[in-house]
Amino acid sequence: MKHIELAVVCLTLLLIIGSVSADTGSVAVDTAVSISGQIQGQTRGRVLVKVTIPAVAAQGKIDFAMLSFPAFQLTDTSAPVTILAYRVTTAWNAASVTCSYPWSRAGGDFDSAGLARWMIAPGDTHDVRLDITSAAQSWQTGASNHALILTRPPFEGGGFASEIENLREALRQARLKLYYHHV
Repeated sequence: MKHIELAVVCLTLLLIIGSVSADTGSVAVDTAVSISGQIQGQTRGRVLVKVTIPAVAAQGKIDFAMLSFPAFQLTDTSAPVTILAYRVTTAWNAASVTCSYPWSRAGGDFDSAGLARWMIAPGDTHDVRLDITSAAQSWQTGASNHALILTRPPFEGGGFASEIENLREALRQARLKLYYHHV
């Protein structure tokens, strides 16, 4: 019985020590740029969102990273909006990026494995919260951080239509929220 009690005390101490060394941070996004062009035969837009991991978090170990911004709605319908986030795989410049440049495929070069998904139901006012932990952890370990691209799934047009202005407005309040600990 004493071994179990000792194990419980040790586990409790480890949890307390672990939580004491944990930290959080929140920073604004660096850049949010929209690109528009022909996607699935219609003019659609996507948004490139550049985020930088703060130095204090980059020197530790990121446990969780979330891109958060206010909900927005479609301007011409009451249908839900699904937002997909992917890692961009090609370097770009905000001053010269378009739907076709510098990409190898129109609409942006991005990892085909979806990073995060969020659905905004009609009338929903809860913040969008995209879990980008795997991207932040890979950037922290040296992977290229070319940004995130926000789009809609193919069954919703593959990009944003008139609601892109509402999304851009919401992204002005976007924050990267990090949970990390020092190693």
